[in-house]
This record gives sequence, structure tokens and C-alpha cells, in this order.
Amino acid sequence: MTYEELLKETNSSGLIVKEKPLRGYNGRIKGNRIAIKKDLTNSAKLSTLSEEVVHHFTTVGNILDQSKIGNKN
Repeated sequence: MTYEELLKETNSSGLIVKEKPLRGYNGRIKGNRIAIKKDLTNSAKLSTLSEEVVHHFTTVGNILDQSKIGNKN
């Protein structure tokens, strides 16, 4: 699957994907909005978007705060 194909799939799933000048992260997700670092290669964007989509469908809570058991995978 290409990055463009995954973008179409995410849009049909109700997710909104924007490419932005992120610092420190290749991708971020909040609710149904995903930000992808815009200066990545398409291959890296595909990998990052795939990871963020998985987070959307499998993760609950703020996974950056590992002090709470509900945030751990």
C-alpha cells in the first residue's frame, strides 16, 4: 500500500490527516485528527501514518503518561 492509498483509507474511516512542520515527532494523533511531519519521505510518511492509525483504533488515553495503567498498551 502506498502513502496516498492509506490517506484515502483513513479519510473514508473518518480520520483527518494533515501534513505539518512537527518538531520532535514524525506523527501525532488527537481524537480523529492526525498530523504527519511534512518533510518526511513518502515511505516514512506511510510508516508514521500506519502507526498513528493503529493508535487510533487500539489505544485509549494518553500513552505518553505511562504512570496510569489504562494508558499502557
